[in-house]
Amino acid sequence: DPAALLEVVEGEKGILATIARGAVLIDSSTVSPPATLRVRAALAARGADMLDAPVFGSKNEAENGALGLIVGGEPEVIARVQPVLDAMGRTIHVGGNGAGAYAKLVVNLVIAGTLAAFNEGMVVATKAGIDPEVMVRVLLASRARSGIIEMKAPQVLQRDFTPFFPLHLMAKDMRLLRESAEALAVRVPLADVLSRCYEACLAGGLGDQDYCATIKPLETQAGVAVAAAAP
Repeated sequence: DPAALLEVVEGEKGILATIARGAVLIDSSTVSPPATLRVRAALAARGADMLDAPVFGSKNEAENGALGLIVGGEPEVIARVQPVLDAMGRTIHVGGNGAGAYAKLVVNLVIAGTLAAFNEGMVVATKAGIDPEVMVRVLLASRARSGIIEMKAPQVLQRDFTPFFPLHLMAKDMRLLRESAEALAVRVPLADVLSRCYEACLAGGLGDQDYCATIKPLETQAGVAVAAAAP
């Protein structure tokens, strides 16, 4: 989160204490744009550069060097460190410093919103007596098909909430998205609702489970479990 980034950079033994002129800090955390720009200004005062380069993808993509890097910064700085970025995945340059941070928050808003719709729909279908596995096949054969449903549906159906991305981190990202939108004077009603849902999940002790565990309160209320048939 922003506090962790600032501690790493500005803390007593932080990066600012030793960074050399001409060095480049590549920050791949998901933090607020104001925190990103604050770090960039501090580095520039020491003759160093920065790229905000948050990533999308999960453990499998990280292990295979196939992450997506959403990069904000100057093109000449990107060119200097392109081999480093290429080792991790593919680069999408979205604009100047801070743009990468904004874009990553937007990506996570769309992911969280899609997953929330999936969760609600699957609970409705299960309560109505539709086989959850059949309902997933319907979704993936329709315009509703999405990468996040393809990834998370098997976890939900198998009741496997091992954290590929912990729920508490998505809760943090929804908070940062709302704060960023407020600073831009943009209304984000969906993000407001999602934040409340995530905060309720945190209060229910689900923070260290995968963020697809956001389906659990809906299942509890409806008295159903969205699960594959026992083998």
